[in-house]
Amino acid sequence: MKGLLLKDFYLTKRYFKLYFALCLFLIIVSFWSDSIFLLMLYPCLIAGALPYTLWGLDENSRWEDYQKILPNSIEKIVSCKYVVGLLGQFLIVGLLLLVQLLKAFLSEAGNGKTVWTMMAYVLGSALLMAGLTMPFVVYFGAQKGRFMCAMVIGIFYAGVFVLNSQYSLEDVRSLSTISFCIVSLVVYAASWFVSIALYKKKCRK
Repeated sequence: MKGLLLKDFYLTKRYFKLYFALCLFLIIVSFWSDSIFLLMLYPCLIAGALPYTLWGLDENSRWEDYQKILPNSIEKIVSCKYVVGLLGQFLIVGLLLLVQLLKAFLSEAGNGKTVWTMMAYVLGSALLMAGLTMPFVVYFGAQKGRFMCAMVIGIFYAGVFVLNSQYSLEDVRSLSTISFCIVSLVVYAASWFVSIALYKKKCRK
């Protein structure tokens, strides 16, 4: 699996510089913005969607055919994409956390507890979205799966927008942060196993 991770790391380094530049820009903008939830969520969604494009690159280069002669199990192939998605999201959330903690430290009205709560919701939302959409990409392929992903992401983002318009940063603290994060992790883990099962079924066709 180490070789698979290195392959995806080199692909990410080569093809996704613009994506991460956009993420960095939005993270910096969030330092001066008062309405920051969507600004923080969008970079995490981009990082969470990284496996989709990597899967598409594998398909376009016919890597799927080549890897059949390599000692890589289906579990490792699918797990690699989920690990890459997790690493990307944790990297973005780490940068967001540093920026927002700095903002809270410099602001007289800053609240470090609110920052931690918002980071938990941002990461949980990104994990939930990735968990709901990744099985579509694995089973239908990157091209066909993107349509299903777009529908799920659209519904998900619309829901986040509605919640963001109704709840302030202080209001969100009253919601059950731990419960939401646990649900998101469970959905992501379940999606992991579902994707492995679906890819096994696809390979048997």
